Amino acid sequence: MPALLLVAFGFPAGLAAGLFFPLAPLVLAPLVVASAILVFRVHSPRSTVHGRPSTVNRQLTTVLIAACVGILWGAASRAVRDADCRMRWRDDQRISVLAVPRDLAPPDERGAQVRRFEVLEPAQCGGELLVQLPRPDSNEGARALAGTWRRDPAFGESRLPEDAVWAGKLMAVIARPIATAAPLRLSLRLAAERRLALLFGPRRWPLAAAMTVSPEAAVPKELRQQFARAGLAHILAISGLHVGILAGALFALLRALRWSPASARIAAATGIALYIWMLGFPAPALRAGAMIGFWCWARSRQRPPAPGAMLAVTALVVMAVDPWSIFTAGPWLSFAGVWGCTRCVG
Repeated sequence: MPALLLVAFGFPAGLAAGLFFPLAPLVLAPLVVASAILVFRVHSPRSTVHGRPSTVNRQLTTVLIAACVGILWGAASRAVRDADCRMRWRDDQRISVLAVPRDLAPPDERGAQVRRFEVLEPAQCGGELLVQLPRPDSNEGARALAGTWRRDPAFGESRLPEDAVWAGKLMAVIARPIATAAPLRLSLRLAAERRLALLFGPRRWPLAAAMTVSPEAAVPKELRQQFARAGLAHILAISGLHVGILAGALFALLRALRWSPASARIAAATGIALYIWMLGFPAPALRAGAMIGFWCWARSRQRPPAPGAMLAVTALVVMAVDPWSIFTAGPWLSFAGVWGCTRCVG
């Protein structure tokens, strides 16, 4: 079995242990390292080939080492989450932040507007923040927000660890615009959403934004239910389908402009990477983008990519960038679908 597949088996197991158990790096990691040394050194003399450890011993050692790395990576990710301000704010605590909006979410049926913001200050609270504004507001500039923190009662009830993004919501009573430049990534996303709002109108632009530039776009509840009843709810989340369509369109356009196949592949892969960066690296889109990048790299070297190895590398990239994605169903349903396609083609 290729080493990449072995690492893809061991790393997620260790990652889940590091995220789930706080004492994993102190208890499990030493045990895993000791087991790897025991397997490699104690049992290998009885089953060697020309003085080298047997294939089974090497494979098991690779899995154990990958699991140990996963434990350490998961523990580091859990420590970063636990140090996040959203995890330390108490329910009903008064807080104030400087933040920039991430979307143009319209008000809901009750007239309340909940928007996602990117926290700029305090720096140790950087990240995504759910904010219910005191009044509907489509301003795209930075804000000084002040209000009450309401912790989500459902957060933490599960036995599985959860991302700090969903810890709660800021009920803002003050949302004062300030003259601070937004990060480039957010400026591009908001500009794209604003253009979609002009093209599609107030009723249809949330749907267009949800399928192109804003994974968190506030699609009306009735429309979401219609998609769910039709079995098409997954279309509202940006995934490999959307990334693949965009990559194919870019490649076809560049070929129509008489670019060489190699140049068109490189340019299309670069454009997809910038697109996923603008979205904020959602796991399904990152999986598709990584697979496209590895495929282009294999084609440039004139080496046919092994489907299993390419899928394993892509899974490792997704878990390294977003460790918490291991506890969400979306990315793994996506991986399972792609794996099934490769098996059918094979």
